[in-house]
Amino acid sequence: MLAIFSTQVLLVAILILQVVMVWLVIDPPYLRQQTLANQIVSEVSKLTTVNVNEQPQVGVISDAQSLRDDNAIHAQVYKDADKGDYVIGYTDKLIIYRRNQNKIVYEGDSPTAIANKNQQQLMDAIVAKVKNADLIADNSDEVPQLSVVTDAAAVKPQNPTFYANVAKDDVVALFSTASVIVIYRSSTDEIINSGTFSTVISPN
Repeated sequence: MLAIFSTQVLLVAILILQVVMVWLVIDPPYLRQQTLANQIVSEVSKLTTVNVNEQPQVGVISDAQSLRDDNAIHAQVYKDADKGDYVIGYTDKLIIYRRNQNKIVYEGDSPTAIANKNQQQLMDAIVAKVKNADLIADNSDEVPQLSVVTDAAAVKPQNPTFYANVAKDDVVALFSTASVIVIYRSSTDEIINSGTFSTVISPN
């Protein structure tokens, strides 16, 4: 009996040791974070419709003002966010949840989705302008390469004549197949300059 009892005690001790080892290998904070994330998703699902088949990304805002200051899109998305709000990211939308008030302060497109939509709208506007100006064929389905001017002074020396009136935030659109290049100003929805190119840009 004594031998059997000792063996049982040993087995229990080994089992406890294994549990402790697993606990040390698996980061306890991660387990707590995952549990919290599940709780947050459960709470949000009672306030709005979410995809129950998707495991979203859950984070917490530590500095809302820095997010807003990052760029115009972040300023739009995080306009009403505060420190401590939870951000729940799904493939089709982003939710900002204030847990201490049990309310959603934002639900809509993620900054990436908004940027993609803005990019598509900009491209559509440029293509329409270029076609209306008869710079490319009406039936052209070419997708231009777009570059935003961040420093006009640095761009102008590349071709002083063509870039003479370029300004910050203008868009340079390159239609490779048609060999057409344009400078487009989105603030006024106009083409500032256009030309054809091979190795040298030739103003129209």
